[in-house]
Amino acid sequence: MSAAIQYLRSTAASAAVVTDALVEAPRNNISYFEAAPEQRLRRALDKITDLQAEVRVLRDELSRTERASSHYERLLKNALVREQELKSLVGRHLA
Repeated sequence: MSAAIQYLRSTAASAAVVTDALVEAPRNNISYFEAAPEQRLRRALDKITDLQAEVRVLRDELSRTERASSHYERLLKNALVREQELKSLVGRHLA
């Protein structure tokens, strides 16, 4: 009976050592299994599709901004021409 008790005590001690080692080991949620190539390909294609959609949106926004900029440039040129016309009219009336 004492042999059985000693055996259990030594097992409990070794179990405690193993438990301590497991507690001390840093745990992370990283899977050590690599994803299947099909899954990686699908994720890559999804990412490419998302990026292409984002590029389309940015190109549309760029073209809208370019149109607005050219519109403002035309308005500015027209305003400068009108200013020159008004200055010449004022110069004729004062002379």
